[in-house]
Amino acid sequence: MICALMCPLISRLISSVITCFVLLGCLGAAGGNGNAAGIMQAVRLNRPFSLRTGQQVTVKGEKLRIKFEAVEEDSRCPANVTCVWAGNAAVRLEFSINHRDRKSLTLNTAKSTTLVGERQYHGYKVVLLGLNPYPQSNQKIAPHDYVATLLVIKERAGPTDGLPSGTTHPEQRVSEIDRVRLAEAFRIGQTLGNRLWPDWNKAPFAVLLVTPENEFLIRHAKPSADFTLINYDPLLQSKVYYRARTQPQNLLATFPVVGGIPTIVIGQAKNTTKKTSTPWVVTVLHEHFHQLQYSQPGYYPAVDALALSRGDQSGMWMLNYPFPYDWPEMKDHFYLLSGLLVDALQTRNKDEFPGKLSAYRRQRDELGKTLSPDDYRYFSFQMWQEGIARYTEYRIAKLAAGRYKPSKAFRTLKDYKPFAEVAEQVMSGIVNELITGQLDDHKRVKFYALGAGEGLLLDRINPRWRQRYFIDKFYLDKYFDGLKGSNS
Repeated sequence: MICALMCPLISRLISSVITCFVLLGCLGAAGGNGNAAGIMQAVRLNRPFSLRTGQQVTVKGEKLRIKFEAVEEDSRCPANVTCVWAGNAAVRLEFSINHRDRKSLTLNTAKSTTLVGERQYHGYKVVLLGLNPYPQSNQKIAPHDYVATLLVIKERAGPTDGLPSGTTHPEQRVSEIDRVRLAEAFRIGQTLGNRLWPDWNKAPFAVLLVTPENEFLIRHAKPSADFTLINYDPLLQSKVYYRARTQPQNLLATFPVVGGIPTIVIGQAKNTTKKTSTPWVVTVLHEHFHQLQYSQPGYYPAVDALALSRGDQSGMWMLNYPFPYDWPEMKDHFYLLSGLLVDALQTRNKDEFPGKLSAYRRQRDELGKTLSPDDYRYFSFQMWQEGIARYTEYRIAKLAAGRYKPSKAFRTLKDYKPFAEVAEQVMSGIVNELITGQLDDHKRVKFYALGAGEGLLLDRINPRWRQRYFIDKFYLDKYFDGLKGSNS
C-alpha cells in the first residue's frame, strides 16, 4: 500500500533529478567553449565578427566551426611607442567540419612572404582582420583578454556572393569634420613642408583613421584585401577604403600597418589626447615627419647597424632597451643637462648666449663619457628620431601661424584654435618636460624633449643644420661642430 502510493512519486522525483543533472551537464558542456551563457554563436559569411580566446563559432548555413585557441605570439609595437617594425601577433585557430577533420592553423597580423593573415580550409578562406586589445607599454595583456576580428569567405561562392569589389558604399564614410581636418593636414604638408624639410612632400602620406566602428584608409598605395573601396574623395584627393576597426581608437602612431607602408594610424580627435582640431592636425604632421624619416634611402640598414636590437626583429627594442634610467648618477646628469638646455634656450642676451651654450655642451660631453657605447647610441637615436619629430611639431605649427591661411572650412570648426596658440602650447610642453620631467619616471620620453630643445638650439646657431640631418644620421651633437657660436 505504501509502495503503491509512494513509488510513483519517488520514481517521478528520481526522473526529475536525473533530468536536472542531464540539463546541467549539457549546459556545462556547452559553456566549456567559453561562449557567453553557453550559447554557440552563429556568424555569417562575408561579415566581420569578433571571437574571444577560448570561444568558438559556427557559420550560419554552413558546417564550418572555428575556435580561437590561443595567441602564440604578440610582438606588436605598443601604441605609445614608435618602432621600426610594427611587430606581429600570431593567432592560432582550430577549424572543423561537423566536428571532424580538426585542424589548427595560425594567422598573423603582420603580412610578409613568411607571415600570412589568411588561411584556406575546405573551400573557405578565413581572414584575420585584427586583434585587440592593442599593446600598451605599461600594460600586460592576459591571454583570455584577446579578441580577434575575423572574416569568413566561401571561395566556391558564386559571382554575387562574397565581398563587394570596386563599388561605392555611401553608408560607410569619413565624417565631415574628419574630412576637413585631414584635408587641412594634407594642405599644410603640401604648402609648408618643403620650407622646413627638403622634399618632405615626396614622403608617403598614408593615413588610417580609426573610428569606433571602422577604419578608413586614405592616400595609401597598397590597400590590403580586407579593405573595401568607398569612393574617390575630391577633398582628400584620394580613394577612400574602409574595414571593421582593428586598432585602438586613441592611437597616435606611425608604422607599416597595411601593405608594408609606414602609415599614420590615428583616432578621431575627441578620442585621443589632442581632443580638438588644430592640435590634432599638428600631430598628424608630427607623424608625417616620421614617414619622411622612414622613407629615407638606407634608413633601415642604418638602424640595424646601431646593433641595439640584440636579435629582436619586432622593433620592441626601442621600448625595452635597458637604459640605466634609475642610476642616481644618470638622473643627476639629466637634471643638470635639462636645466642648462632651458637656460640656453630662454636667454635673449646675445653676449650671454655663447657661455650658456658652452655650459650645455660641456655637460652633454660629460654625459657621453658616463654612458656605455650602446647606451650612448640608444640615447642619440631617440634624440634624433623622436626629439626632432617633437621639434618639427612645433616648427610646423609656428610656420602655419605666420605663413599660412587656414581654409574657411577649417576656421569655422567649433573647436578651431589659431596655429599660433598651438605652437605656444607645444613649446610650453617641451620646456615643462625639460624642467619637471624625471628620468626614472619619463624614461626614454625624457630624450624627446631634449632632442626637441637641441633642434631649437641648433636653429639659433645656424638653421642649415637640417641639411645634414638625413646625411649624418642619429647624432645631433655632430651638427654643432663647425657652426657659428658653437665653440665649447
